[in-house]
Amino acid sequence: MRARIGTVLSLALVFGLLTPGAADRPLAADTDTDGGRAASLGAGIATLPAAAPVTSAQLIILAMGPPALPTVAGPTMNAAAEAEPTPEAERLLKELLHTDRLISVLRPKVFRSGNSAAQEHFGDAIGREQEARQAYDLRLYARASRLTREARSLARESAVMVGPPEEDPVYVSRAIEHARDALRLADGLLRGVAEQNVTKRYTGLEKDLAGAQELYKAGQIKRAYTRAVAVRDGVLDLLRDCGDLPVSPDTASKALEGAGRALEQATRELGKKPNPSAQRLQREALGQLTKAKSAFARREYKDAVIHAKLVERNLESAVAAQRGSPKAGVKSDA
Repeated sequence: MRARIGTVLSLALVFGLLTPGAADRPLAADTDTDGGRAASLGAGIATLPAAAPVTSAQLIILAMGPPALPTVAGPTMNAAAEAEPTPEAERLLKELLHTDRLISVLRPKVFRSGNSAAQEHFGDAIGREQEARQAYDLRLYARASRLTREARSLARESAVMVGPPEEDPVYVSRAIEHARDALRLADGLLRGVAEQNVTKRYTGLEKDLAGAQELYKAGQIKRAYTRAVAVRDGVLDLLRDCGDLPVSPDTASKALEGAGRALEQATRELGKKPNPSAQRLQREALGQLTKAKSAFARREYKDAVIHAKLVERNLESAVAAQRGSPKAGVKSDA
């Protein structure tokens, strides 16, 4: 009976009854390989308000996720749970409670971000933890252990997605792809330019992009991001410095299409309520898109390309600003 009461009290602590002090304390490290990141990702997140006491029966229907997502409920008091718990069951219950607490702490950070991809990822984490609870009730301990660890991993990955962009592998991969697209565009435009200085600068940018890709593969995400952004900006500077380049309407049209796709992607990531810095950069991006379209209409295709690339740069900076990155600043655009 004492064991049962202790279990109910533990669940009450996790499902809605975390006090502000408890939510602020660092998370305990996992015994598995992904445990070391829980404390760092949970730090500084707003705490959850304390709720009124609930009975053991009410624990079954407590929801941890947002209304549109699956919810995590405490283990049901079925016949299996009535039995005296084994050491394995007690150890696994501690794992489940740790995952529940991690989800509770990270949830506000993810759902304040407006990042739909991160929110969907976090919803998968909640669903995985719910499956782990069900497996625990059925005494499928190996399955429950695997599922709860997967839930923790998904929750932490969601938190990374709304953290600084230079720490998000998906975001950095996209930055590298944008730099690659810019280089391809420059390659087509600069083929007729015989100036040695231009060729040297372009070759240097190619090497820098290759270096960014190698850093990314080696797991040095921040350095890869810095290198990719430098390549993208270097291409813009090179195009500006080359005078009247023979840019075709088709090339300018493709650049405008890329800017449009970047706008759609950034709009999804920024959500409905971007912060003031992100809003400013988003407005600048829209202004550059207007300039790109106007230049295209005037058949000034080089200017259309440059403004289209500036759209992408401003949007990337807007997403960084929304995530609270100190590197969200952007150069003054022409």
